Amino acid sequence: MMKCAFCNRKPNQIPEYQEHSKQLEMSAEQYVMMEDATFDENTDMFCCRDCYFGMGCPSINNLYQMYRAEFVNVIPMFV
Repeated sequence: MMKCAFCNRKPNQIPEYQEHSKQLEMSAEQYVMMEDATFDENTDMFCCRDCYFGMGCPSINNLYQMYRAEFVNVIPMFV
């Protein structure tokens, strides 16, 4: 499930992504996949603008490392 790795909001819960996706006639999730450089397809995570700027604009590589560390710590519901 696609979400911001830091605030856990989904793209359709972020007004900025809702607005841009409507203008481009696509879903908020499609917008993130196509337009947000912080999106990592391996983890299905991204960093929303609020979190990105709040963290001081870390490099994309640092973000991906943080996502993957978080992703490894997720316990599957069905084992």
